[in-house]
Amino acid sequence: MFAEQDGLCAICREAKAEHVDHDHNTGRVRGLLCFNCNGALGQFRDRDDLMLRAIAYLGRDIKTPMSELPDFRFGIFVGDVSDPRPPDEPRAA
Repeated sequence: MFAEQDGLCAICREAKAEHVDHDHNTGRVRGLLCFNCNGALGQFRDRDDLMLRAIAYLGRDIKTPMSELPDFRFGIFVGDVSDPRPPDEPRAA
């Protein structure tokens, strides 16, 4: 896998691949990541709806109200959409 990725992170393709990334539900190895990309996935809790919302946020016109950002909760993640943060999960500062 390291050779297949040319020793680089599977996401940014810039930094050295140092971390084995895996699906926490299935245990399946997805690829090798750098420290920053591995941490980013962890901060987003592997939720693609949050990652897509972050992309929309970064690309939005500053005049666009936050309430008009798209809602990407369309059943592609596991969790209760009424309260997506587990009660024992601390908020990042």
